[in-house]
Amino acid sequence: MALHAVFMLLAAFVMLGAMTPAQADVVQCGDVLGPGGRFTLEQDIVCQGGGSVGVTVQDGAILDLNGHTVQCGGFNGCVVLIGTGAKLLNGKVQNAQFENIRLGGTGRHTVRNVTSVLADLSVIVTSDHNTLIEVVADGGLSSRFTISGDHNRLINSIALCGLFGDPCIRVEGDGNHLVGNFVAVGPDHEGIVVSGNNNVLESNRVIWMQPSGSQSSHRAITVTGTGNRITRNTAITENPTDLQDGNGDCSHNTWRHNIFVIADPACIR
Repeated sequence: MALHAVFMLLAAFVMLGAMTPAQADVVQCGDVLGPGGRFTLEQDIVCQGGGSVGVTVQDGAILDLNGHTVQCGGFNGCVVLIGTGAKLLNGKVQNAQFENIRLGGTGRHTVRNVTSVLADLSVIVTSDHNTLIEVVADGGLSSRFTISGDHNRLINSIALCGLFGDPCIRVEGDGNHLVGNFVAVGPDHEGIVVSGNNNVLESNRVIWMQPSGSQSSHRAITVTGTGNRITRNTAITENPTDLQDGNGDCSHNTWRHNIFVIADPACIR
């Protein structure tokens, strides 16, 4: 019996050693999670009073919101991913003064099945090789997604831009892929603006939320960089121009199989 008890005790130590200590931790405002470990939110958390960052996720750590909300009143950065390979999953981030979600550090982060609302600069991507899938972004007057890093992927996500403000999605970096996204814009928003180079826009939809018969000077998709490939997108507005290449020709970028009414220049397809 004594030997059996020793074996049971050893087994318990092995099991405890195999667990990531962070799995049992309670996530709180101001926490820096990681390196490594999986952290699961068990309830909504509210971070008040301002500060630099609400919750930081770093270097391979996973923050699973588990259907809950991180709310950050007055913060510049509510949930921030730094280092390499951090993940943010399954919930909502809201109410930061600026930047609900920021993907910084050296990149290769993942954000999936997350909603970001009630903040200017809702989702900011400054690093490279990140993946954002099924992310919904709404906010104030600033862009819902701003991608200044390179080689990022925004896939099957939604950007909601009512009334007026900056371009709904702004791509300033190079080599990024935007695939299968839905963008709803008001009368005084641009839809997607690409100033970077060698990006891919494929199978995205941009619709206009404004009274029938009204017009503005804004466009659904505008590209000013070079080497970009814009294919199989749907961009139909009631404005004078749906698609525009700022280079004034079709030799700097590739436009193929898009659905639209009016494009500038007319060589866009």
